[in-house]
Amino acid sequence: MRRPGGRNERVRQSVAHAVLELLSTGDTGLTAASIAAKAGVHRATVYRRWPTVGDLLREALTVHTAALHIRDTGQWERDLRRLVDDLARFFSDPAELAMNTAMAGRSDEFLAEILTEHWMPVIGEIASLVRNAIERNQVTATADPATIVQLIISPLLVQTIFLRERPAKPFLRNLSDSIIRATRP
Repeated sequence: MRRPGGRNERVRQSVAHAVLELLSTGDTGLTAASIAAKAGVHRATVYRRWPTVGDLLREALTVHTAALHIRDTGQWERDLRRLVDDLARFFSDPAELAMNTAMAGRSDEFLAEILTEHWMPVIGEIASLVRNAIERNQVTATADPATIVQLIISPLLVQTIFLRERPAKPFLRNLSDSIIRATRP
């Protein structure tokens, strides 16, 4: 019987954090040996539980994005402001910044493909938040959820990847206010 929080979970967390730490340094040439050494586990453990580098990346991304919560409280403006703040903090994380930079530059096609695969459900959750706000008449019925998602995410990625700065509170407030004004029914 597996125990939550037992040895398996500690190994899983250690390996995922090792992958994220290596990625945050810009190291996209991950190997089971380098990850095992960084995680303090035997290489055979890594090979047995995560047979491919893709499996390791997916595990790390699952652990990493678990910190990102997309909440729908039924109050569009409040939910949007919280989402913008959370995404700004999340995109400023060193591992996330390194992954997004690799993805934007397409310097590692394999990593970019896995990141895209991983982010599609997250983007879907954000789009659902917008669709729900449309249904509650908090957002104009003519709004396109996919476009709103891009309006939320793109400026944050420009700030973190291209300008290499964490978005400041006034910027986040202006971004949220602009989206709210543009989507009012």
